[in-house]
Amino acid sequence: MKILLSLQRYEEAIIYFDKALEINQFETTILCNNSIAKLTVGDKESSLRLLKQAIDKDPTIREFAKYEKRFERLKDDLQFRKLVYGNY
Repeated sequence: MKILLSLQRYEEAIIYFDKALEINQFETTILCNNSIAKLTVGDKESSLRLLKQAIDKDPTIREFAKYEKRFERLKDDLQFRKLVYGNY
């Protein structure tokens, strides 16, 4: 699935990430990668929801999100800043 992200086949990756989350909804790697894929195709709302789920399960994901370049387009988004940097 992650290879599909590397190949920029985002829509296809989302299908597989969604299926994987049906099997294991607690896997933070899948949540993060799906969040990135959904953001890339313009689904910011779903992306932020998935990122929140990942952070709720593993707060160290905040550090990942701070420095993940694919989240850069959200750096000025209030909801993203609250999720990643806390109360803002």
